[in-house]
Amino acid sequence: MKIKTSKQWILLAVACLVGIAFGAGITRVIGVFSVPRFEIVEGYTTNVDLDGEAIGLAPEPGGRGVGYQVAGAWWREKDGPWHTHGPTCLEPLSSGQKVRLGVVHLESSEAPRANAVVWLECVGYATSSEPTPEITHKGSITVEEVQVTAGEQIVVHGRSTLPDGTCLGSELWADGELQAWWPGDACVAVENGAWQTVVRLGTGEVPAELDRSAQYMLRVFQQNGPNIVAVFAFDLVGSPTPEP
Repeated sequence: MKIKTSKQWILLAVACLVGIAFGAGITRVIGVFSVPRFEIVEGYTTNVDLDGEAIGLAPEPGGRGVGYQVAGAWWREKDGPWHTHGPTCLEPLSSGQKVRLGVVHLESSEAPRANAVVWLECVGYATSSEPTPEITHKGSITVEEVQVTAGEQIVVHGRSTLPDGTCLGSELWADGELQAWWPGDACVAVENGAWQTVVRLGTGEVPAELDRSAQYMLRVFQQNGPNIVAVFAFDLVGSPTPEP
């Protein structure tokens, strides 16, 4: 990812951080911080949650993302005026949007946010340097359902117009954080226009239960191919399916 620093950006970051702190109602001293480190992070969204408050960001379109919480950050369209209230320029349940973040890294065990996003700028969208519309983005992926059975398994299925045998990969995010235990690198093959993956709960690094208070985002994509992506948001309100 591109990283740039300047005195002007640092001053803006500090101003934003103070605004976030007071806006969040923090009225007491929270530990002793070392000198904060500021950086500008630029990349492409891998997903945006339903409220536009949490994103995954990758250096290149279609790459594996890193999670950031952006709730409360100042924002603007490219070179436009700054805003302090939402909704922001992020498109919910989307991917491929180019953004620039101002991130302050705070090193303190008592800090409420170790990495605080203090501002974001929407720059544009992913474009190909060698456009070949006849072969690029040919096909589609759809997530039809995510079924969670308590203490047993997660079943995800959908449709695709990609050729049979095409490998699909996936990522699971919870409240803007990538879930490292999710077996997203495994090949899920398209067969007769459909695909399905089953993840057993409580096996290996997979937790026995999902967090019922979290908001989840599933991102499914064509492995080693063009940026063909489906994003599906879900939570466990009214679920999971009870054990038999």
